[in-house]
Amino acid sequence: MTTTDTSAHDPSHQAYQILHIGLTIAPILAGLDKFFNLLTNWEKYLAPFDHEEL
Repeated sequence: MTTTDTSAHDPSHQAYQILHIGLTIAPILAGLDKFFNLLTNWEKYLAPFDHEEL
């Protein structure tokens, strides 16, 4: 007896997977970028007095 998993081909399930992966990875990458400055220069987004303290 074989079973077929049709949920993997369901468009709503695919949308859920894309959102789940994207909304998990995006904040992690943004958080890491604050330390490595790969995506943007975070120093220009900080107030001048905060930049001097860091």
